[in-house]
Formats: sequence, C-alpha cells, structure tokens
Amino acid sequence: MPTNRGILEEQGFNRFNRREDYTEPVVYDIPLSVTNQVIPDGSFDLSKVNLDTFVLLKEETVSTAVDSITIGGIPEKAQLKILVYITGLSGAGEIYMRFNSDTGAAQYDYQQLDWAIGAVGSPSGNTSAGFIKLTGSNSDGAGGYYFTIEIVNISSGKKHISMYGKAVDGTSASLAWSVGTWNNVTDLINSITFYTNTATNFLAGTNIKILGM
Repeated sequence: MPTNRGILEEQGFNRFNRREDYTEPVVYDIPLSVTNQVIPDGSFDLSKVNLDTFVLLKEETVSTAVDSITIGGIPEKAQLKILVYITGLSGAGEIYMRFNSDTGAAQYDYQQLDWAIGAVGSPSGNTSAGFIKLTGSNSDGAGGYYFTIEIVNISSGKKHISMYGKAVDGTSASLAWSVGTWNNVTDLINSITFYTNTATNFLAGTNIKILGM
C-alpha cells in the first residue's frame, strides 16, 4: 500500500509538500503612484513615477574642458537634488548657477560662505543678482569640488536653494555653503547652467546628476 509520501511524490510534490515545478512569486514591496502622464507601451520612464524618494532625472559628464555646463529637459518635480562633482578648474574662479537661462539682473539673491582650514572666509551676498554664487575664489579647486544642492521647485513660488560641499586645493580641503533664491514665481525649473566668473574651464570628467521627487 503506497504511503502518503509516495502518493505526493507521484503527484509532483517533494518531501516539503511543494511541487517540484513551483516557483516562489517575487514580491516588490514598493508603493508606486503613477502620475497622470501616459507611459507608452513597451517603455518605462522612471522619471514619470513617484516612488516617494529621489530618482535620477538627468546626468551629464563632460569629456573635454568646457567653460559652462547646461542641462536641459528637466522633468517637472517639486523637489530637486543636484549632485555635482567637478574634477577641477583650469584656474581660480567662483562657481555660479542660473536657471532656465534667466540672466535678469535682479532675478536671484544669495548668501555664500567659504571656510578654509584655520580660518573662516568672509561671507558674501547679493539680494539683487543675476546668478546664485556657489563657491568663492579662495581656492582654484585643483583637487576638485563636490557639493549637493537641494531645491524647492514650485511654479507659484520662489525657488529656494541650499548648497553644501567642499573644495580641495592640492591637499587642503575647504568647506562651502550657499543659500539662495530664484525669484521667478511662474515657471518650474527646466534647465540649470553652471559657469564661472572668469575665463576658466570645468575640467574633463566633471559629472552632474539631477534627481527629483
């Protein structure tokens, strides 16, 4: 008389009471809420999905030295985070930022501070500027820059930015902070430009990532 185990094995079950051809389902515990933008068949654009966390929207790496970097086509997101890695500058210079190619003389305001080893740099600010100043000229950044920029990006309000990071001149690191505002209250940010106040270039390998949520 066959045993229960033998009957189960004949029916394709193993000794753990599981069919041999059974595959565990894969469960993704990620809350998703798709925006009202249609995702065409056969494609999936992560920038159109709200994961309640930052996702990569744009990335650019320069292959040769350039005097400015503009990243356009930024999707509409209420919060932006920019990760900036500058391999170095070709000479001493301050790093500036603008949005949507807006060069208006009173469209921005900022407060900026550098802190080198053993000394705090003098803060600089402008309440009626044509740019937001991110770093001072205390260092030529020969060892590179790395900083993070966070932005509140709401069309009906001013765009508030907060930046923190570091610069390395040879082997000496210095801190840099900047806060500022783009005074536009009708448009969302769709492009970002980085440039310097002098005839200096961003060196090859400089990388910028734009994330949004």
